[in-house]
Amino acid sequence: SKEDEVILERNGMKNSVLHDLPEWLIKWTANTLIFAEYEKKELKTQFLAQKDALGKSLYDDMGAELESRGVLENRKQNIVITLNKIRNWLTYTNTSEDSSKPDLKNRVPPVRRLSSQEVADNLWNKEDSRVL
Repeated sequence: SKEDEVILERNGMKNSVLHDLPEWLIKWTANTLIFAEYEKKELKTQFLAQKDALGKSLYDDMGAELESRGVLENRKQNIVITLNKIRNWLTYTNTSEDSSKPDLKNRVPPVRRLSSQEVADNLWNKEDSRVL
């Protein structure tokens, strides 16, 4: 979506990182960045609220901004590393007939939503269920 493109662009996720990745993975990247941006904003607030034993603020506005930005940048690095690992996994678990040129764009997600019955079976009904 256009909103995803704006988020990806704002966070420096360009074609070199996203090239040939499936739409579901690009969407995951945008959603993860939305959370990382939210976390940055909340961390800054939390840093500004921290006080020492005498009640003096531990961070000024600039310090809180730098600390929270550092966390965001670390999250972005980890997202790129994760995308690279997923790209490799998708490439080496290629199911197309022409394995020399894997079609990453059209790969289905490696997980699927469970039905209500499957959830109940896994949690309650099966002999090796989580509850029993």
